[in-house]
Amino acid sequence: MTSGWELHLWQPELSPHLLPLYRALRVQPEVGLVTYIYDRALGAERAQLGWSVEQEAEDRLFNPVGMSEVEELVRGSSAQSVHIFTGMHWVPAIVQGIKMCIKHGRRFGLMHEPRVLEGWKGKLRVAHSWASERHLRRNAGFVLAVGRHGPRWFRLTGFGQRRIFDFAYFLPVPEVEARSRGSLPRIGFAGRLERAKGLPLCLDAIDQVKTAADWHVFGSGKLAEMARERLAALGERGHFHGAVPMREMAQHLADLDVLVLPSLTTDDGWGR
Repeated sequence: MTSGWELHLWQPELSPHLLPLYRALRVQPEVGLVTYIYDRALGAERAQLGWSVEQEAEDRLFNPVGMSEVEELVRGSSAQSVHIFTGMHWVPAIVQGIKMCIKHGRRFGLMHEPRVLEGWKGKLRVAHSWASERHLRRNAGFVLAVGRHGPRWFRLTGFGQRRIFDFAYFLPVPEVEARSRGSLPRIGFAGRLERAKGLPLCLDAIDQVKTAADWHVFGSGKLAEMARERLAALGERGHFHGAVPMREMAQHLADLDVLVLPSLTTDDGWGR
């Protein structure tokens, strides 16, 4: 029998945002066993944004093939184990994993961003949650609500304040070099180049900043050409980097004086 906590982290895909948490838990003396279970590999869209996953020899990663393997993973866990699901709907391994936790009496909780709440579609999403998540409200032991608006979403959808905990995404501790500052402050935007992420706000702010500065944009998306043209108009003070590999982003961020995250959507686990 495993001594210490037995934890199983379930993800839609093999994501670099949960692996640092998984690896930190793996070396805690209170944790006897921790596994990382994912439904699919890192998607092409994420890879185009510069995301990457570097596996370590000590990682216990499982990609179940078929629903019978999902049930076997749950049934084979100890009666005292805790399963944490990032997701509730649409991802086959996660939907089945939650069902099997309920069937076999395993403790589980959710780790999740909020859904978009604005407009009539937001009202439909709240209604969908109330209509389809009764089994989760009844059986989930806790909710790790990611992002500023995460706790509010889960309160609105009936999970109860006492079970909701503020939470966040995780990244590995970066190794960066200290560099001398230039004569101008460096201001940067990093993320998907889309309206929902607030990129136009960032670009519009350039003319409102009275102090001369170097402006940097990192990322890819539908508004990439808009960003490229706006920064090109700044001459030597504008720098469009496009998508940058994750392993290089830490240094770029460390080189900035100001990081701008003007996300407009309430389902963002990073910015607003």
